Amino acid sequence: MDINLNQDDHDVIHAYLTEEHRKNGYHGPCLINIERLCEIYMPYAEIVTSSYMAKLHVLHLNLVKAELDNHKAFLESLLNGIKKE
Repeated sequence: MDINLNQDDHDVIHAYLTEEHRKNGYHGPCLINIERLCEIYMPYAEIVTSSYMAKLHVLHLNLVKAELDNHKAFLESLLNGIKKE
């Protein structure tokens, strides 16, 4: 997976990191290596995304099962009504 970042992304990251460094008392230069950030955080982002997609899949399966259970109950009630007549 590739991340396509532009100068605006760099500026936002730089502003955030500079502010955080200043809060912690550091007043030197703040350098950002976007490629290194991608190397460090991309695997984590892929894991989080995969986990979330798996949760969505399980949620979808639960909804489908609930719908099938409703259809089953409806059909059973119809069959029970036919048997009583």
